[in-house]
Amino acid sequence: MNALTVLLPLVFLMTQSQTTTGPIDLTGKKPQVNEQGVQAAIGNTVRAKPTEWHGGGAWIWRDDQGQPPKVTRFRKTFSLSATPTQSMILASADVSYRLWINGTLVSRGPADTGRDYDTGAPGPWFDDQRDVSRFLKPGHNVIAAEVFPDSLVQSEGTLGHPGLKVDLRLIQTDQKPQMIATDETWKSAPAADLANHNGPNGYFVDLNQEPLGWQMVTFDDSHWTHAVVSAVASRPTITSELAPPLEAIFPSASVSRITAGVEVHAEHGGATFTRDGGYSGKFSRILSAYISLRVIGEKGARLLIMPNELDAPGFNRRAEIVLRDGPQVVELPFFDSFSTINIAAKGIKKSLVVQEVRATFTSYPVRYRGSFKCSDVELNRQWRVGRWVTQICMQTHHLDSPHHQEPISDPGDYLIEALNSYYAFGESALARQDLRKYARVLKARNFQSFHTSYSLLWLRMLIQYYDYTGDVDLVKELAPYSHALLDKFATYVGKNELISNAPNYMFMDWVEIAGFNAHHPPAVIGQGYMTALYYRALADDHRVAILTGDKARADQDELLRTQIKSAFNRELWSDRKGLYRDGKPHQSEVAPNQWLPADTDVETFSTQVNSFAVTSGLCSTDESREIMTQIVRQPNMNCQPYFMHFVFEALANSGQFETFAIAQMHRWKIIPDTQSFLEMWDYGDHSHAWNATNLFQMSGRILGVLPTAPGFQAFEIRPHPCDLTWAKGTVPTPHGDIHVGWKKKGKNLSIEFTVPPGTHAIYAGRTYAPGRHSVVKSL
Repeated sequence: MNALTVLLPLVFLMTQSQTTTGPIDLTGKKPQVNEQGVQAAIGNTVRAKPTEWHGGGAWIWRDDQGQPPKVTRFRKTFSLSATPTQSMILASADVSYRLWINGTLVSRGPADTGRDYDTGAPGPWFDDQRDVSRFLKPGHNVIAAEVFPDSLVQSEGTLGHPGLKVDLRLIQTDQKPQMIATDETWKSAPAADLANHNGPNGYFVDLNQEPLGWQMVTFDDSHWTHAVVSAVASRPTITSELAPPLEAIFPSASVSRITAGVEVHAEHGGATFTRDGGYSGKFSRILSAYISLRVIGEKGARLLIMPNELDAPGFNRRAEIVLRDGPQVVELPFFDSFSTINIAAKGIKKSLVVQEVRATFTSYPVRYRGSFKCSDVELNRQWRVGRWVTQICMQTHHLDSPHHQEPISDPGDYLIEALNSYYAFGESALARQDLRKYARVLKARNFQSFHTSYSLLWLRMLIQYYDYTGDVDLVKELAPYSHALLDKFATYVGKNELISNAPNYMFMDWVEIAGFNAHHPPAVIGQGYMTALYYRALADDHRVAILTGDKARADQDELLRTQIKSAFNRELWSDRKGLYRDGKPHQSEVAPNQWLPADTDVETFSTQVNSFAVTSGLCSTDESREIMTQIVRQPNMNCQPYFMHFVFEALANSGQFETFAIAQMHRWKIIPDTQSFLEMWDYGDHSHAWNATNLFQMSGRILGVLPTAPGFQAFEIRPHPCDLTWAKGTVPTPHGDIHVGWKKKGKNLSIEFTVPPGTHAIYAGRTYAPGRHSVVKSL
């Protein structure tokens, strides 16, 4: 989510002389790219195991002699008597790096270290683990790296002391491992071609100053200086458990907005410029991708690269490049979200040829294991779009969007994205690493995160992760963080026994309530919604306590829940409205601040507080039915697509999903340019996955597959046919795929389903063993 309106840093640029640098291919197994999307090759989605070895590489940097740090290049040459049988590299950097072996790009990173919206990263830094056996050879070899000391995108954190750390472990048959690690023997040089230029053209790059071939073993680095050990040489690192990212070339579809003097080519999105001008390369959908151009230029001409989410002039981030004579390749060192790349050239005297415009798609490596189809064609399209936008938000952490790339401060977004990932891909490694990182962020901030409510949704995400995976070890590991978080919230309970003394009530929803921005409403509006979240979180913490055998903690949680439920209904229920009010004015003892407006004498009854009251179990079943009937019949319900995830949950909990869900799903509109949804109903960016909840609703509720025991050891098949005539699909689980198909036949529902080995299913009150089953049931 976009918590603030911010001015993002303008673009940075990276160059490579001979060939385009992407996509990275560590295994030789090519990804599958087609009209469905981009899938990793089979076997390329396994997450990395923590290393059993720890290298001795130091954090190194260049001797800046008191000057501000600049982008810096590093090299290390070494010789091998034979090709290693195994070669594993660990690499990390503050802030980010790209790393080559013998001229081939093998890694970009590091994996997101984790930081809150308004703070630096608490650490430790991640080492990216890569198998580089394919790229080494007998004789001379070289490791080359380029390190950016400043953040390329908003999510990146820094300790303020740039550095590079590399450990290469080489194993040959019957020999001891050989180690190549960062130390003072590495050579370094500033990237003079990447000169910081804070004008309107963003990060300004002059390719005439690029040292050609510096990533190759034949490059003469005798004029480079030796590296020095960084000021943070003792900074700890841990190995990222994520699999190497998926990268694949995504084909361009069309060219448009061609000015005079520009002749476009039939292939590869290229063009010939005989005078200053521009054109646009359009892709079939919005991408999360790196951009590279292969160019035959003339010295002094300038090329502007401007990616945009929509097929329109404009940009989110921009680069300006001063070209040299002859062939050259440029690549932006960060990925962006775009469906269009606007390209312009200036200062042309003779001609300039763009031979190729390349989008190297990137995401966490996934396979399309899940599926859903039904009698409503539009819902089928929505499911596929939901899968795509979820995928482009899966990088080295779940993003709010690849457009903004906010830091790991938005567990409300990730909760939805992780559910979609489970049901579309059967993938949980990213959620696991995110849960750990956010726990470290909470601890570093004394359990008061920037978005106060989102910390409680982190705990909800942990419980949903456990339900899907059965990974009790992670729950036990994070139990102290869960308990400490709930202890912090207990200090926010005020004299009315509700959460009336929170430091703020961020984030509620991107709507206005009584003239207040619900991003950070006053206590009179945020009080009830935060209390309902707290009540639900106490139930989640109770489960954590039971799993860790902490009976005293479980009893404490139950006592607090009893008190909160009584106060919530006493203070907030309105017999007159048949709804819960958001809060009562002037209950908070916290002074107004930037994120907490002063209370006023207003009484409001929001969708948000009433939906959370239902999802949290604060009211009876009959009351919840009446509440949700009122809420859904309000014009637009005054909530955005993000919060509809919780509205759907409330509809399910109140027995109203089948009555209202399909009509609500039809509020989602697919944007033709991007083949995605808008962030909000009628504004925002086009690459958010927090609005893709319909994927989970279709697979989990319409198809009807939900776990009833951790890791799907037991699961319920409970279809919600709504007004559909048939539905079928696949739900991937840790035990194997569940296939379900049902059809309405008159007054009967005919259903077929498979139960994976090691599990059992519950359907219509009966238990079914592993195998394939067909049942006919009256509606």
